[in-house]
Amino acid sequence: MSNICVFSTPVKPMADMAVDLLREEGVPARKSIAFREMSLWVGDDGGMLNVLVPERFAEAAAELLNARFSNIGEISDDGREEDDVKNEF
Repeated sequence: MSNICVFSTPVKPMADMAVDLLREEGVPARKSIAFREMSLWVGDDGGMLNVLVPERFAEAAAELLNARFSNIGEISDDGREEDDVKNEF
């Protein structure tokens, strides 16, 4: 079974957060360096990090990551819809 990239970032802490979130939800995930280039502005160590999951988990992983990292009416850290949180103020 092949692995599918469900998230890419040049920032290591973001990749770590994505992997941790997926693992907490029972999705086996790992980081992989996609490429390196000689540029100081690209990521922590000059590479793009991919978050990989087995193919059968790809759809669920993408949904979890979208819900966590999207700001458009998605679930906030406390489990409420973002729109509900905005309407409180």
